[in-house]
Amino acid sequence: MNVNQYEYKVPICKFLNIIEQQRVDLKKSCCDWHIKTEKYDRYWISLVSMRPYLTVIGSALAIWTVRSPSRIIRWIKRVFSLWSTWRVIRSAI
Repeated sequence: MNVNQYEYKVPICKFLNIIEQQRVDLKKSCCDWHIKTEKYDRYWISLVSMRPYLTVIGSALAIWTVRSPSRIIRWIKRVFSLWSTWRVIRSAI
């Protein structure tokens, strides 16, 4: 191997080593990313699986709201107050 070929191959080997290290780092961070987002993925899958039920409930709620709007407003206030109470209790614990 002459000097010209050696000068050509050394930078290529260094460059390939850098690329290999970047791939290893990327694979490692990808695994970390999957671990950190696993909980949100499960929530999303459960939400998507409830989609048909939510559609039916939403339609029934729309009909019920048209028939008696004061009832739905009252229930929204109750749900909001229960949610606020739950948040206060949870933050106190």
